[in-house]
Amino acid sequence: MPMTWDAETNLKLLLAVLKVQAVNIDYEAVAKELSTDNVTCTPKAVSDQMRRLKKQVLGSGASTPIKKESPVPKAKATPRKQKATDNVDETPTKKRKVTAKPKEGKLQDDATDDQED
Repeated sequence: MPMTWDAETNLKLLLAVLKVQAVNIDYEAVAKELSTDNVTCTPKAVSDQMRRLKKQVLGSGASTPIKKESPVPKAKATPRKQKATDNVDETPTKKRKVTAKPKEGKLQDDATDDQED
């Protein structure tokens, strides 16, 4: 059966060329060709669109229909610790350092010094 050329098959043809052939594009010339009195096309816009098309074609088979790009889901933010809400009125307390107990003999010596006076 011979090929029927319409807008869809023409698009598939161009995408197949992008997939199998290294094409050097004059983005300025293409932008001028696409621009009209009402619409201005920039070389950067053409370059960006071609990059998207190449990425789409290389990522899928040539026979798959062209789909609109789906938005890229944003990465979830790193979860933060939740603040305790039940102890709102209490202030945080500092932990005290534990010091060594004084020796008993030293206490007795101090006590005997007081008695002598």
